[in-house]
Amino acid sequence: MRNAPLVKYPVGHFLWIFWLCGGLGLVGAVLTGWLLNEGRIGLWGAGISMCTLLIAGTACLPLAFRKKTTCWLDWDGQVWRCLDDVQNETAQTISSVVVILDIQQALLLRLMGASMDVSGLQQWVWLYKGFAPEQWHDIRCAVYSRLK
Repeated sequence: MRNAPLVKYPVGHFLWIFWLCGGLGLVGAVLTGWLLNEGRIGLWGAGISMCTLLIAGTACLPLAFRKKTTCWLDWDGQVWRCLDDVQNETAQTISSVVVILDIQQALLLRLMGASMDVSGLQQWVWLYKGFAPEQWHDIRCAVYSRLK
């Protein structure tokens, strides 16, 4: 088998927390409506519940507007690096990349830093196919390849 292709892939924010908050908010709103309809809570209780859901949902909004790309994961055929931007500024060497979860459209990776501030520091990142669909196959080949 030949070596995996060279690849630079954006590591971004997979907004599962944002969608989780939205889903929980929807479930809470439906539950509040049901309890109000059944007469188990009064109008004041329903109002307080809806205000709480609104505040919790608003607290999740900053997650949606964060910078989308945190770094670029770079495989040069020999070494993994985490680049702050595409122009190779302030690269951190990564000693190992471990696939923790693979759900075909997304990968959860654990990166162990070789040149990070603290020896043995771990960083957990999501790679999502939607960040760079044209490079998705290449990055999957690279994370599963073994260095020869």
